[in-house]
Amino acid sequence: MVNDYYQATKDLLFVAEALPLLVKEHEFWDMYRSVNITYTPNSATLSKRQNPGVVTSKVSTLGPDLFSTASSTSSAFTRPENFLADTATAKTKLASPQLFSTAQNSGSLYAASEAGTMPSVQYANRTTAEVGPSLFSTANRRRSLDIPTTNPFASFTRDQLLVLGSIGINDTAAVNINSILYQAESIIANFYQLAAYGNNTHESIAYSRLANRRRQTLIDLAYNPQTGLFADYHISTGQHADIWSINSLWSFWAFSDTLPAESAHSALESLSELHDKFPGGLPNTFYNTTLLWDWPNVQSPLQHMAIQSAAKAENHPIYRKRSGSGVAAGIAQSTLGAAFCNWYTTGGSIDGVLNSYDHATGSSAGASFGSYAIGADGNIITSTDSSDPGDYAWSNAVTLWIFDQYKSQLQIPTCPNIKLNI
Repeated sequence: MVNDYYQATKDLLFVAEALPLLVKEHEFWDMYRSVNITYTPNSATLSKRQNPGVVTSKVSTLGPDLFSTASSTSSAFTRPENFLADTATAKTKLASPQLFSTAQNSGSLYAASEAGTMPSVQYANRTTAEVGPSLFSTANRRRSLDIPTTNPFASFTRDQLLVLGSIGINDTAAVNINSILYQAESIIANFYQLAAYGNNTHESIAYSRLANRRRQTLIDLAYNPQTGLFADYHISTGQHADIWSINSLWSFWAFSDTLPAESAHSALESLSELHDKFPGGLPNTFYNTTLLWDWPNVQSPLQHMAIQSAAKAENHPIYRKRSGSGVAAGIAQSTLGAAFCNWYTTGGSIDGVLNSYDHATGSSAGASFGSYAIGADGNIITSTDSSDPGDYAWSNAVTLWIFDQYKSQLQIPTCPNIKLNI
């Protein structure tokens, strides 16, 4: 957002004011949400560089490191939500080791609870996805709880912690957050250069190196050259996450121009297949975890990210698609269509052009929804009830952005099983 404002205004005074704040936020992630990892890059990622042998690099996870010297300060705990409700689950719902691995210690479990508002893909694997909803539902009660001053899990036994031991927040190098931090480091490097009237400085060089190192680590650890896609990486096992999330597309938004052209082609093919399967919108994961980020629920910010990622892949210096025929424009069209259809079925109308939907309920003149559902066929399930639209502001923002970016490629939306009253 800060960089978007600068790109629109070229306001160097704004750059000078924003730069310290960007650095401060980056320091938080570096201090409280990052770990060092040592690994040997595999040969598949070394086609254009000499084998460096064993590499040590820093990656960011979504949970705090409670065992660092910084963990004793309040800065380590920034969220007003946590999973205290899960302590009851841990005491009463035990599961076999085949379903949940034992927590290594209570501290790591507490650290995971501090990151509990993140998309659920970090909590699940192929085994737990079927039994998970009974556990995931407890997370919905966390907003009414306060952050404790002491570790709430310290008194529980190893067996009681067994049920929640598979939470992988601390152990997961998430593609999306590391891609975002790559973008942040690149922006900070550029801002330092702008503040120095276009000259490189010690700070601009340092942040540029951080960005390049983070990007290469993601390519080494999270990239699958067979599929052309990235996937979250579990540090302790050295393997990709079992469940893939569209959040992993963020790397293409961040640095697709530095990836091989065949990677962009493979990623776009995969994304095109997903869009064909879920024409009403792309959920974060394809498992019904009962959480609003996952199937059958669709969130507008994830559609925005998928559009941006597809657009960057389509604009790869070597691999390009013709304007108007790309995957990005297709997702933009379906995202706009979902917003329009929900608006129409909740009473939306345009004088002299479009009359209200006959089956709309309530007194709404058309609503925008923070999230919406898709059916088994992947198409949107429209609503006629606008009483609880959720956080609709982001849907409005994404809709306006689509109009601005794709106005020449958009068509009049069609709503599944709904006849427009023209």
